[in-house]
Amino acid sequence: MKIHYILVLLLVSVILILTVIQVAVSNKLSTAGVDLGKLNDKIAALRYENQKLNEIVLINSSYTMVASQAAQLGFVDTKTRIYVTSSIPIALMQ
Repeated sequence: MKIHYILVLLLVSVILILTVIQVAVSNKLSTAGVDLGKLNDKIAALRYENQKLNEIVLINSSYTMVASQAAQLGFVDTKTRIYVTSSIPIALMQ
């Protein structure tokens, strides 16, 4: 009879310990899930911001934007082109 009492007490103790461990692990996992959700939201926001910045870079580096900025700064498009057809004699002597 004493062995049954010890066995029952041991099983109840193991069940209580395992229940406490399960509650602790469940609590840890639930808070980890909340943190994971916050990180996923931050990742989505950063990807959206990165996409917007890429669009701004593409717009500002386009030929039409560069040409209009150059015109505003006073650069002009040359109408004549200079071609070098023969080499300079000094370069040939070396």
